[in-house]
Amino acid sequence: MDALRSVIAQNALITSRLAALENLVVGGRFDIGTVADPPPDGGGIGGIIGGGGGIIGGGIGPIADPLPIDLGKLSKVQLETRLADIEFNRKKLDTLEEMFKGALAEL
Repeated sequence: MDALRSVIAQNALITSRLAALENLVVGGRFDIGTVADPPPDGGGIGGIIGGGGGIIGGGIGPIADPLPIDLGKLSKVQLETRLADIEFNRKKLDTLEEMFKGALAEL
């Protein structure tokens, strides 16, 4: 019974607070501005939070192709490592391709 009274009291408190907020908004003493979905880049607030990469960053900026790799700045070991990575990934992709072709053939 005490739990029910507690829930009723909490409900009354929430209702009174919502009514007070509604009176502030309807009375024009509290302007919440226009209510709309934000743009996908997080803009609208400018450099504070939005897509401008301001204080907090946030948002998604323009997505561009990465700059080409300047191979002249890489050492021989780095070039060999990159080639080994490419060979490993190629073998892995070939194995995956064979696996998917086998699964497709079984259907």
